Amino acid sequence: MKILFPKKSRESIFEKILNNGAPKDFFYGCLSSEDFDINKTVIDTRPSKKILHINFYDKIYNKIFKSNFSFKKAKYIFKYIPPNSKVISFVDWESLNTGLFHKYRKDLKLICGFHGLINFFERTPENIYFDKKKIFTQALGNMHHIFFFGPEDRKASIDKFGIPEKKTSVYRFGVDTGFWKKQIQSEKIDVLSVGSDLNRNYSIFKKIEINFNLNLITRLKIKGLEGEAKIISGSRNDPILSNLDLKNYYNTSKIVVIPLKETLQPSGYSVALQAMACGKPVIMTKIKGLWDTSVLKNMKNIIFVKPNDPDELNEKIQLLLRNEKLRKNISLEARKTAENYYSLDRMNDDFKNLINI
Repeated sequence: MKILFPKKSRESIFEKILNNGAPKDFFYGCLSSEDFDINKTVIDTRPSKKILHINFYDKIYNKIFKSNFSFKKAKYIFKYIPPNSKVISFVDWESLNTGLFHKYRKDLKLICGFHGLINFFERTPENIYFDKKKIFTQALGNMHHIFFFGPEDRKASIDKFGIPEKKTSVYRFGVDTGFWKKQIQSEKIDVLSVGSDLNRNYSIFKKIEINFNLNLITRLKIKGLEGEAKIISGSRNDPILSNLDLKNYYNTSKIVVIPLKETLQPSGYSVALQAMACGKPVIMTKIKGLWDTSVLKNMKNIIFVKPNDPDELNEKIQLLLRNEKLRKNISLEARKTAENYYSLDRMNDDFKNLINI
């Protein structure tokens, strides 16, 4: 078994996990396997262009004819995989790339995951030399199993690309409730918003009167909120905060708000569950790609708002800030929900299911 991850970033997290300085959910259940070894099992999906020997002409060719899908990248990964191995990919791009060039390693069983396949397809450019639907369909057809992090993305992808339903599944995300937990601290921040997903809708804050203490933690470029909010940012290769720092931010906040654009991708689930596990009331946009419609109950363990509705968002923020009793009740239910339904156990079970395919 080989696992595709951005290894370098995971190595530092793995070391911190051993010292209780990071949550286990960053490994998607892999740590539950007795065969897991970060040095032997994981293949880095982000080697440098120098290591890959990608030159100017490669870049131009890939961009025009393959929309940046790269045979050299697939070749680099394939050389670290023994014959007749099972490969489990948790990286959308590498899932497609290895699937596309699977003919060069037909001995491999590809089990590929997608955080948002439909969104990935829509963001991929198309030109007169590149039929993206054809190449996506071809790559997906070479996979032995495909797992999705959201049921709506799964349904839409099955319809879009003609994927047999029997070779797909939903991978249920969970969080390390032993790490993400409530700590008694002063709640200095009124509203906290976290995340760098392209589906975050931070511009919605520009449409409401910010008469509360607002903190944003994101790598996304945000304009128009200077002076209105405290924005904590960082580069793509430089972590903004440690996980311990992030847990501290959750615990020093009264409310966690996750504003999202309408999308089929199950966006916001990690932040929502981390915050809920820390016993914080979460206000989140109810998108089409919501990953759970049965356990999450509006005004009980979470608060939902309609997409791109600044008035409703402001109304719910003000309600929670004024009503301490409601805030406390939702906080208690949020923690119970995280413990009972969204712990690491469900990811561990689903990872074992992938191993047994």
